[in-house]
Amino acid sequence: MLNRLRQLQEHRKKTERGIKRAPEGKLRISNKKSGPQYYCRKDKKDKTGIYIPKGDIIVAKKLAQKDYDLLTLKALKSEIMAIEKFLKAYPEAAAEEVYLHMTGQRKELINPLDLTDEMYAERWLNEEFERKNPIDPDKGFTTDHGEIVRSKSEWIIANLLAKYGVPYRYECKMLLVGFGTVHPDFIVLNVRERKVKYWEHEGRMDDSDYVEKAIRRERAYIRNGYMPGDTLILTSETTSQPLDTIIIKSIIEKYCL
Repeated sequence: MLNRLRQLQEHRKKTERGIKRAPEGKLRISNKKSGPQYYCRKDKKDKTGIYIPKGDIIVAKKLAQKDYDLLTLKALKSEIMAIEKFLKAYPEAAAEEVYLHMTGQRKELINPLDLTDEMYAERWLNEEFERKNPIDPDKGFTTDHGEIVRSKSEWIIANLLAKYGVPYRYECKMLLVGFGTVHPDFIVLNVRERKVKYWEHEGRMDDSDYVEKAIRRERAYIRNGYMPGDTLILTSETTSQPLDTIIIKSIIEKYCL
């Protein structure tokens, strides 16, 4: 509503400027067999007006625009007044926002009326989860959010997720039936879809032993119902083919927003 009000106020200013610049009088149109004829009425008592030659059609256009602008200005003022009246009576907090102003302990006990996207993301981020073993700060990379990740590529991905405003968890423990415990590099939340996606970045694909483990893990994900391109995101790199940030951005834009 505030955006609409600002838009209307800008239109009002523009319309008022146009009216001030318009020529004096009102337009009268008379339909003849040869086509419309235009007249300028400068006096209300003058029912006919002064004939506007075809060579002065620009005058007729300006008068027509002024008539339109006057009607538009009336509608703009009416809508602005209605919105201002509405905003004056509108409560400081909408019913759905009551939940946001409650304490964390109380939030855990409540099922709110309807979660906004912000509320949904906040609740998801505040859920407790078990992480992998802590990372030695001297051996890890500190993200813009202050958390420590294990590789420079994970650092890039984490910072890009944060830049796009995508909620995520790093190395959250989960169980794949028939395989065992895994810690996906990232579990991300697509807030718009309200859907969780699991992101594994395979960073040493020129290491044969690492590749074997990565393939077994990928297959375990799929057997457990996590499908690539849906709930499973897979990226990879080698020494000669490092992480491509353009590709990472494209993946985030397509699957995480």
